[in-house]
Amino acid sequence: MIRFSHVTAEAPCSRINLKHVSFHVPPGEIAFFTGVPGSGVSLLCDLCIGSVYPDDGKITIGGYDSSLRTERTRMARRLLIGAVSSRIPLIENRSVMDNVSLPLEIRGRSFGKAVRSTMNALHALGIVHIRRQRPAVLTTDERYRVSVARAIVSLPRIVIVDECDCGSQQSTLADYPDLLRTMSAWGAAVLIATHDYPEFHGIGARILSMEDGMIKNTVRVRPQSHLLSRSYLMDLLLKNQPSA
Repeated sequence: MIRFSHVTAEAPCSRINLKHVSFHVPPGEIAFFTGVPGSGVSLLCDLCIGSVYPDDGKITIGGYDSSLRTERTRMARRLLIGAVSSRIPLIENRSVMDNVSLPLEIRGRSFGKAVRSTMNALHALGIVHIRRQRPAVLTTDERYRVSVARAIVSLPRIVIVDECDCGSQQSTLADYPDLLRTMSAWGAAVLIATHDYPEFHGIGARILSMEDGMIKNTVRVRPQSHLLSRSYLMDLLLKNQPSA
């Protein structure tokens, strides 16, 4: 679903770069890319989203090659992705509910289905109570959770999350094991970039450590067997929702 083949790239206006990076995140897998600032983990997200293009090598996102740069191809690839990044801000003059439902509007979902799906996503992140508020009055943690809800509301085939701008008081996706397992259950390939080594609660995942723009180490974390059963959250998000 996400495949990098000998990718070399440089971030605009910085010295951060990737050097011949290769990896594959298949459907249903959760991959955490960790590294100190400057290691290139945020650049990975930008390359996946399409805001940066590689200088060399090949990136394939959901079957779309990075070398195909027509507007139609970019839009088709973008519709496969749910992304969380400080470079994809919330719309300040729209409510939380309207922000989260935006991907469904773009995909032409009916009003009734969009409302149900949006409420389910807000419930999954524990933010139903702020649905009528505007982003300006939200805390940093609440803004992050709204961004995650917006990213997952359409059940995208690929989820890209850049947590490198997280503050110490902000939750991360590792704090939502049921949500991560639900993403895996609907077959999403999940890539999470973070500067902090995540604490896991029985999540099956792969951790790829980066240094100086290269992958230095890979560790697999096995899920705990008692967490493999279908959860209430999984039923809530998957009910009556077509795949993206």
